[in-house]
Amino acid sequence: MQQEIAGLAFRIAETPEELVKAAPGPWQLMEYLPADNIEAFTAIWDRTIGLVFDDGAVALEELGDGVWRLTSNTRLDSRNPWVPLGTAMAYAFTATDCTRIVTHCYGRALLDGLAEIGLRPYARREMPGTDGAKLERFDLGAALDEWLHTFGPRAFYAEAQRLGNGDKGYRALCRWALYYGDESVLAPEPLASTDTDKLLTDSRVTAAESGFSMAEGTVQWLTHHSACGWEHGPCTCSPIVGFSNGAEVAQVDADGNIERAKIQ
Repeated sequence: MQQEIAGLAFRIAETPEELVKAAPGPWQLMEYLPADNIEAFTAIWDRTIGLVFDDGAVALEELGDGVWRLTSNTRLDSRNPWVPLGTAMAYAFTATDCTRIVTHCYGRALLDGLAEIGLRPYARREMPGTDGAKLERFDLGAALDEWLHTFGPRAFYAEAQRLGNGDKGYRALCRWALYYGDESVLAPEPLASTDTDKLLTDSRVTAAESGFSMAEGTVQWLTHHSACGWEHGPCTCSPIVGFSNGAEVAQVDADGNIERAKIQ
């Protein structure tokens, strides 16, 4: 089943076999699960959502009380290696009851990249490696209200509402307003996402008609003008919509003008 979060496309795996097949290599799952990947996912499938991308797959496992575990199996040598993980986090937060995501990695090499999508270490353990040397394991997490600074509170509300989770999205806006004393996020403009939806839809059509490929995994973003106060209130400008499919970037302005450039 095809899905999309803020312009990032993916497919929901219908079976454990489909999820395992989509990955570029073996999964590194918890030790208490069966060694065979298909058997392992079958054992937890009733509480797992599998997301399939061009560059691999990501599993979201519900642990309870709003906590979900993220396990990824993607190609880190792709042009946008963190896009699948960031998309999976956005889906967990907007489409489910998730309020916290946890995961882990080995060694420090991946920490900076994971921090870019909001995953930060909260625990470190030393474990014996296969060669006898000590191996560092970092446990990482992301809480919903912290992650909103990465995704944007109003964008979160719009996506949560679209996915039938509008009450959760509105509660997040209320917490933001109370914490920062910023009631502008509750103004009618950001809650009525029809203008933004039309802008995004029209821009996607313009880009596609120009020959830009909306391949699976295409990244989409808005570039607001410098004087726009969109971070703390309603948008007051006509933002530019950007797209990147890993090979090319396209930017569409509010008048329908488009600029395209190959990624070197």
